[in-house]
Amino acid sequence: MGIWRVALEARAHFNASDGWAIASHIALSILISLFPFLIVVTGISGIAGSQDLAQEAGRLLLDAWPEAVAAPIAAEIERVSTSAQGEAITTGAVFSVYFSTSAIQSLRLGLNRAYGVQEKRSWWKLQFWAMVYVVGSAIALLAFTFLIILALQLHF
Repeated sequence: MGIWRVALEARAHFNASDGWAIASHIALSILISLFPFLIVVTGISGIAGSQDLAQEAGRLLLDAWPEAVAAPIAAEIERVSTSAQGEAITTGAVFSVYFSTSAIQSLRLGLNRAYGVQEKRSWWKLQFWAMVYVVGSAIALLAFTFLIILALQLHF
């Protein structure tokens, strides 16, 4: 009988703290942040000297999506990564990192609301750490993609 009480309390807390709206916000933010995040991944792999690694990382992320959705995103990422040069890449990378943080910010908001935490840090600190997480996640994605390609080459 205790498990039902816990489930009912969790449901009541979820509904009282706008859980459906926050969950929707998190899902939409992740969806919208994916394209700028993949541009960041492409930019970092370009700095490392391997555009193929970025394409493979994008393919790994988009493989689970329906072809009708994934194909236009992949084509646009390919177009952006091969056509822009110089200052446009730098400006685009900065904006891409900034806009990719919306998924992290929405997740932070949802977790704070779920656990009843009042945010005391300033906006710029939250934004700075979100940008660090975006760049770190892009580097980690490229590292994991490299390891997957390496494992496939070594037939593990």
